[in-house]
Amino acid sequence: MTMKPENSIASFENQTPKELVNGSFYSMAKESLSIQCWNKEGNRMVMYIALAKESPSIHIPQLEHKEKGGRVLMFYAHPDLLPTSENDYTDRLLPLLNDVMSRITNGCDEKGERLFDYFWFDVNDFSSVEIIRRVGFTKACDKIVYKTIR
Repeated sequence: MTMKPENSIASFENQTPKELVNGSFYSMAKESLSIQCWNKEGNRMVMYIALAKESPSIHIPQLEHKEKGGRVLMFYAHPDLLPTSENDYTDRLLPLLNDVMSRITNGCDEKGERLFDYFWFDVNDFSSVEIIRRVGFTKACDKIVYKTIR
């Protein structure tokens, strides 16, 4: 299944994801920053990323503005999007994920300042972090894995 632009992408704020409301992460997610993607028919969620504007509780020496962190609370990609081989990965998930991340990283506050300088997650928050590592979360400090935004 190759991802096409027909997927519907909306923030949690613009369209309440009823499937996620009871998730333990949902109450911590900032609805305007969290994104959900649906197939073109609108009958299946194919990906979501729940974010909170939060900084890790540990010191990360490489970060200039620790207060401008975006915590990845939960990430999901439908099994149809997951790679069946190393080469298949880019064709299936990355175009959709890049679109979602572009919407998030280009977000600005009321003053026109970028919302985030980096994204992070605690390895204890996920049962598998492989897919997040593959999309660029390669820096680590203690149990925090992060990606700076350039």
